Amino acid sequence: MEELVINGQTYEFKFGIGFLRDMNKMIAVPVKEVPGMKKDVGFNYYAAEMLGGDVEALVMILNTANKGQNPRITPAALEGYVEDPDRTLRIATKYVNIAKKF
Repeated sequence: MEELVINGQTYEFKFGIGFLRDMNKMIAVPVKEVPGMKKDVGFNYYAAEMLGGDVEALVMILNTANKGQNPRITPAALEGYVEDPDRTLRIATKYVNIAKKF
C-alpha cells in the first residue's frame, strides 16, 4: 500500500493483483497467433505511456490504484496535484519502481 498526502488529506493507493486486472481490462489487443482472441494489455500500455512522460497515464494509474480505498480521491484533486512538473516526475519515478515489481 502506498500513500500520498494531497491538500492535507492522506490517500492510499493499492498496487495489487486487483489493480493489475483493472488496468489490463482497459485495453485489449488481438493475438496474432489465435484468430478472434484478444489479450488485455492496459497496464503495459499505461506504464509505457507514463514512462514516456504522459501525465494523463499517471493520473489513470493513480486513479485505478485508489479504487476501493477510503477516502477516494477526486479526479480534480488528483489532476491538480500532478500539475506541478517536479512533483509529477517524483511521483512517476516512484511508481515506475513499483511497476517494475510486476
